[in-house]
Amino acid sequence: LLMGLRLHEGVDLSHIARIGGVAPSANKVAWLQTLGILDRPSPQRLRAVGRGRFVLNELVRQLSGSFEPI
Repeated sequence: LLMGLRLHEGVDLSHIARIGGVAPSANKVAWLQTLGILDRPSPQRLRAVGRGRFVLNELVRQLSGSFEPI
């Protein structure tokens, strides 16, 4: 999550699900999208955008704190 959000293509959520058995809360993802700091270019990808690129540590904290078992 930490490194993937730094990439232009973003992080692959299916990979996180496979290795960790978790996924970020849909509500948290939606909230971060409304703030304009997170983008979901596809159903299985998230990436930091705009101001989110400057607050990546907080973005990672918010997402990882919302992980739910799948």
